[in-house]
Amino acid sequence: MEDQYGNHLVQKIFELCSYDQMAQILLVVRAHRDRFVDTCLHQHGTRAVQKMIQHIQAADQRASFLS
Repeated sequence: MEDQYGNHLVQKIFELCSYDQMAQILLVVRAHRDRFVDTCLHQHGTRAVQKMIQHIQAADQRASFLS
């Protein structure tokens, strides 16, 4: 997510994720909160995180992410 070019690939992956795939991504994010915060603050990582947030469609997943 923090790579200058790789973040574009990750953004496309978020666009194509199914409900179950996004659920798995959110589990990893919750397990590695400190690393996720670093990614949010990174110049390239922040774009990928924004795309991830845009593609969290289910209410339960939004609640999980926000917690």
